[in-house]
Amino acid sequence: MKRIPVLLMTLLLAAIMCACTDTGDTVRNTDTKPSVIKASDLSLNALLDSINDEAGISADSVKDLKRISSAGELDRYYMIAEDEIVQFAGERTGGTFDMTEIVIVEAVDEDTAEKLAIRLYSQLDAKQSNARSYTPETAQLLENSVAKCSGRFAYLVICEKQDAVVKLIENAIG
Repeated sequence: MKRIPVLLMTLLLAAIMCACTDTGDTVRNTDTKPSVIKASDLSLNALLDSINDEAGISADSVKDLKRISSAGELDRYYMIAEDEIVQFAGERTGGTFDMTEIVIVEAVDEDTAEKLAIRLYSQLDAKQSNARSYTPETAQLLENSVAKCSGRFAYLVICEKQDAVVKLIENAIG
């Protein structure tokens, strides 16, 4: 009986890995050099500020919302080491019922981004596994939340306006 959850988690992680893998079906323009997003091209902290402005997320609207301000915090909350990333931005609440977490990381390469997306998903999955201890609204919020990777970027979004936040992130990182 204990093998079923492990098997399901393994299948889910495999699905995430497949979703983040380039299948080669994408038509690419070979006339120009491929564009690579560099740390200097996109500031994730500026992106998070923009997301907060556009989605109306602030310390006034979300109780106990705090920025993740150091690589040590990123490692403690999500097991993401400083040498795996180029930059990051994030914020989270410490509360169980007023749950908001937005974390965006630029990894050193695409393979690392996939691994980081799995770690972010593991954080989300752990919260979803405890859904019976949450209010129905919080359980639904977790059900709608996402952890994804796109190129060298991985992100986790748990918030009431997650559709708008994900759209802003995806537009910014391409």
